[in-house]
Amino acid sequence: MIKHIVLSLLLFSGIFLYSCSDDPSSVGIRLLDQDLPKIDSINSVDAAFIQASSYFKKVESLGNSPRLLVGIKDDLTAHTLIFHGFLLPDSIKTDFKEGNITIESALVELYPNYFFPVEDSLAEFDFTVHKILSEWSTSTFSADSFSTLQFNADDLSSNKNFNDSIYSFNIPLEFARDLIDFALYPDSIQNNGILISPTQNSQKIVGFNGFTPFLDVDSKVKLVITKQGEYTDTLIGFTASDISVVLGEVPQVDPGYMLVQSSLIINSKLHFDLSAIPEGVVINRATLTIQSDSTKNKFGSQFDNTLLAYLITDEQTNEVSTSLFSILSPTDHKYTGEITSILRYWIRDQKNYGLILRSGFEQNGLELFYLYGSDAVDVTKRPYLEITYSSN
Repeated sequence: MIKHIVLSLLLFSGIFLYSCSDDPSSVGIRLLDQDLPKIDSINSVDAAFIQASSYFKKVESLGNSPRLLVGIKDDLTAHTLIFHGFLLPDSIKTDFKEGNITIESALVELYPNYFFPVEDSLAEFDFTVHKILSEWSTSTFSADSFSTLQFNADDLSSNKNFNDSIYSFNIPLEFARDLIDFALYPDSIQNNGILISPTQNSQKIVGFNGFTPFLDVDSKVKLVITKQGEYTDTLIGFTASDISVVLGEVPQVDPGYMLVQSSLIINSKLHFDLSAIPEGVVINRATLTIQSDSTKNKFGSQFDNTLLAYLITDEQTNEVSTSLFSILSPTDHKYTGEITSILRYWIRDQKNYGLILRSGFEQNGLELFYLYGSDAVDVTKRPYLEITYSSN
């Protein structure tokens, strides 16, 4: 009897579970609907977001750049400052101090790794070299400092030789001796290095390897020395400090464009009015797309073809957050990236001052991006923001 009751209960339970899983009641469906969030999306075109864009020049030191720029292209002029230093063994120092060593020749080598623009890589190029008379620092020297830089007008360079892998020139032996004297008496001798400036016939800008710790790729000074009757040797002076400055004005373009350029430096500012986003939603994903005009962009021989979008933290100064930013990667002349964390910040803190757009490496090269802005005549080319959100 008990056996039959147990079997009946098991059979009834199985039928009940099967019916519940296969055909939930209307009450159950309503409960599930209430528990699951609703997923929806909105974009800047369909919702007609009000947006605004602009661009501006930002002057700062290029001291962190691994590339040195020299040349002229259109309205841009690039100069480079280099100081070479020598680490001499005590025996060599003694021989120099006692006048036992003669400098036979002095050669400066630069290692090219970049041409701007790429289509003008074979264009005319030349430079002059000058002794710098005033002090400078890689942390503070900028394009605004160049007008106060003091240097000797005489050209120190001779026997220039430009080939694919090395640009070289000789410098006077007396200037080479100045470099040695600074190594011998750093507390009493002043030496501020050399200025390399393009000649007016130059029609391109060349980039050279700058100071790079632990890599033997930067500029050098090679001195051939002789100690009479004993030896001939070569001393190598390495880059101790270097920096470029790029002079030029911001291009005046159609109001439908934003501009971003490296080294000069030009940034763009972009703002979306987000009032069309429903209140109380959770942002799942936000994607920004910027289109560029490939017929106007000007790129160098090698560069980082990305844009960076930074959250603006100060509306007046355009200061940005160094932790809240997005990489916009290129596809078919469009730059796209996820800005979810930035949008969540805007929604949460109600401080939407917009974005700053920069080049992927704004101190390395001269890449000029023509980006369609908020006033582009073709609405489909304006900055596009797509947002996916959830709500209860």
